Amino acid sequence: KLYEIDEALNVVVRPESQGGTPANRMIHRESQQLFIGPYAIDRNGTVRAIPYSRMPGRPTGNARHLTDPANKIYYASMEEGFYEVDVRTLAVTELFRDEQLKEGRKANLPGYHGKGLYSGQGRLIYANNGEHGKEAQARPDIPSGVLASWDGRAEAWTVVRRNQFTEVTGPGGLEGNANPATDPVWSVGWDHRSLLLMVLSAGKW
Repeated sequence: KLYEIDEALNVVVRPESQGGTPANRMIHRESQQLFIGPYAIDRNGTVRAIPYSRMPGRPTGNARHLTDPANKIYYASMEEGFYEVDVRTLAVTELFRDEQLKEGRKANLPGYHGKGLYSGQGRLIYANNGEHGKEAQARPDIPSGVLASWDGRAEAWTVVRRNQFTEVTGPGGLEGNANPATDPVWSVGWDHRSLLLMVLSAGKW
């Protein structure tokens, strides 16, 4: 459900609720909207919902658009579905199909269970922290998860590092970086020995 809590701590279940297990959130500065789950909420509290039939998958991250940030944002699902959404009309363009669906262009990234999404320095950055197969459940030292990037044009994603990663963010936090060409991007992950912090600075990890 989508819940609203007022100043007196009263809880209201919004009628626009459509279920699911989303983990994404983003404040879009130009349109003054909060994107959380499949919902767009404006500064007056008006809620609009993007039907799952139009944008399949479990939303896990949002990011500012690489070429039209004033009018569009990116959505990512936990199963590697990637979408472009018009912030005003909520029109959806599928970029890579959620892996739970058949056919279509797939991201084909290693690992599974997407977590974080962010953009900066000319690339969209995505992280997941799972691995298919029973071996991953028994051995902590096998390759698992991924940190990957896409330039918005290529047919394939680029693997940055083959480890489990969760959040991807930068100094702009929920609003995205104010200076995307130069601001850093950070991602936290781990292997079986260490905590990992990956930093994208001046175009290099």
